[in-house]
Amino acid sequence: MQRREPGGAHGGAGAGLDQRGDDQPSHIKCPEFNQVGFLSPGQRRETGNFVAVQTCGFHDHLDAQNSDLLGTINIVE
Repeated sequence: MQRREPGGAHGGAGAGLDQRGDDQPSHIKCPEFNQVGFLSPGQRRETGNFVAVQTCGFHDHLDAQNSDLLGTINIVE
């Protein structure tokens, strides 16, 4: 994704999720993800604008070890 753009996130078909940026439990590495917060199934929300060129990891704070809910995005110039 391009720098200075928001990302998108959506709740799956399950019980919802609490999307946060890594590192667990502080969530300080990519705080733009923390704006998403808790998503109910089917709900959509944008992240904050990513301003630094970097690779950001994210996870479900309520199920941080679930590999199906882990991911990364690359922020490019």
